[in-house]
Amino acid sequence: MTAPAISPSYLEFIATKAAEHLGSGWHADTTGENPIIADDGGRSMFLREDKGRITVHSDYHDPDRRAERACVFKSVSITVSIARGAEVLAKEIRSRFLPQYEPYANAVAEYHRARTRRIEQQQAAIAWTKQLLPRAYDHAAFNYGTRPDEREVILAPLELNTAARGSLHLPTEREDQPVELNLSLPWPLASEVLTLLAAHLSPRQAEPAAA
Repeated sequence: MTAPAISPSYLEFIATKAAEHLGSGWHADTTGENPIIADDGGRSMFLREDKGRITVHSDYHDPDRRAERACVFKSVSITVSIARGAEVLAKEIRSRFLPQYEPYANAVAEYHRARTRRIEQQQAAIAWTKQLLPRAYDHAAFNYGTRPDEREVILAPLELNTAARGSLHLPTEREDQPVELNLSLPWPLASEVLTLLAAHLSPRQAEPAAA
């Protein structure tokens, strides 16, 4: 015999009581289509009912679904008979759901923290380009990337004067990535640039040992 469907208000009641049993910091949000149970630390799940059973589904804070496209996490769910009540539901969430969910939730949070750092680096790079190379900045192409790793680079054609041209490739995915600068220069200017590079890149002479 198929179990009768419960009313939405009863599912909301179960969610509210389960949040209370989960303890301090947990709360229920029953304003949306499905009740949500979340805590102050960012953990979140939503509930659905079907044929007398409640399914607890993972809910990740993933704006624009970027972490999902990068395959950072997997969906996690458990089911519990609604007849067992809110207290048992809370126990099942702690013992069965959270151990599977938390590693993915942490990975999603770290993914977005890293992406925020890359965006900050990119903004600093844009400011640097605009300040030092305004003509290049006016023609810069900002590639936000479509690959899962979300590489973000600045590609700026340089037109220093009629005889000096080049391009600037400024990756901002990681701090240790090199900047690529390609220049086509007349020989006198190239000689000056090479001299400057040699002064900065040559190994420094070892200082004499102290007496």
